[in-house]
Amino acid sequence: MKSPSITVTLVPAIAVLASCLTETSTKYQQLLDDPESYPFCTEAGRSMRHLAKRYSKVLAAALIYQVNTDEDDNSSEEALDE
Repeated sequence: MKSPSITVTLVPAIAVLASCLTETSTKYQQLLDDPESYPFCTEAGRSMRHLAKRYSKVLAAALIYQVNTDEDDNSSEEALDE
C-alpha cells in the first residue's frame, strides 16, 4: 500500500492557512473603516504578514517536494525501461 503524498497531507493545512488569511484580511479591512480601531490595525497587519509568510512557505515546500518526487519517479521509471 502506497502512503499518501506529502502534498495530499498538506492540503488541509494549506486550506486552513488560506482561510485564516482570508478572514484576517476581511477583519483588517473592517478595522480600517473605523478610525477608532486604527491602534488594532498594527496587530492585524502583523498577523496578516505572518500568515502570508507561513502560507507561502508551506506552498513552496509542497511544490518543491512534489517536483523532487516527480523527478525521482521519472528516474525510477527510466531505470525500469532500461
